[in-house]
Amino acid sequence: MATPSHGRVEALTGARAFAGISILFLHFGRPLFTGAPGWAETLRHSGYVATSFFLMLSGFILTLAYGNKLAAGRMSAREFFVARISRLYPCFALALALM
Repeated sequence: MATPSHGRVEALTGARAFAGISILFLHFGRPLFTGAPGWAETLRHSGYVATSFFLMLSGFILTLAYGNKLAAGRMSAREFFVARISRLYPCFALALALM
């Protein structure tokens, strides 16, 4: 595997995006799959497998991005949590507003 630049591995990011789309289809894809072949509906229903894959890849990518900084003391736990919350909160707030 190539050395990631700035803690990013594009192939893993793409696989994570694919898993995320599979999860979205599992939850919200029923209207899209109406009248689809049986194999497509089976694929949609197996989206729960993508959840484990997504979480595993997310943890691995977070370790690549922040692991060395945290272990070497170049980043505190507080800085890590501020960075994560500032990245995730806007999406959470938007989802909450849409609900």
